[in-house]
Amino acid sequence: MSQWERINRIMVNKGYNMRGADDCKQTITKFLQSPGNESPGEVRYKPFKDWVDTIAMVLHLNDAKPVGGPTYNPRNVLRAALRAFGETDNIREAGYIFPGGKLLSLTGNLNHRDLDHTEINSVYSKLGIEIPPDERQSNHNIMFAFMKDCRVIRIGGSQAMADMFHQPTRQQAQRLVELIKEHNGEMSLICRSTNLGAKDHYYKKGTSPYIILRDIVYFYKHGKFITPEA
Repeated sequence: MSQWERINRIMVNKGYNMRGADDCKQTITKFLQSPGNESPGEVRYKPFKDWVDTIAMVLHLNDAKPVGGPTYNPRNVLRAALRAFGETDNIREAGYIFPGGKLLSLTGNLNHRDLDHTEINSVYSKLGIEIPPDERQSNHNIMFAFMKDCRVIRIGGSQAMADMFHQPTRQQAQRLVELIKEHNGEMSLICRSTNLGAKDHYYKKGTSPYIILRDIVYFYKHGKFITPEA
């Protein structure tokens, strides 16, 4: 299968009405000729995000920096965050779960998370990374960018809470089981998605971790939980 045929297949799966490799080529040519581009031959990221991401994946351009979108390497942010706050193996002291399962410490006291999640803003500031403000002009825009771009899960640590933008990796799921067990099945869960919206649910003490994980997986396929709302 050619690269253009792969691009066509992926774009069709994303819901675009493409009719083959040649149709994709013609579409990209139109994008490159768009008068809204900042310079000739350069596709703007925001309006053409699905196309840019698909082409980068097919061509293995993992480090490509799209125009108008995130222009930083998430791995650099993850490393800088670990240098700034340190790693912990105590789930009660953690504020974020990294994709590989590492726990970012957000604590100044043993066995308790007492630093706010927005402390991550200082990491972006030191790296010189600017994140556009959100609609409410809150200081959560950087925290949400950290969650979305770096694929981390925000957790309460000593509080029974988990908040995410992506389906957990296997390592993250193992940490979530650890967190849920630490709080005896009690959990406030928030699942977010650019395409599916957001859902939240409160689970009472005694809930099995695997019921909560089942709901997470189901949400990222169907946009809702299996567990009925209370």
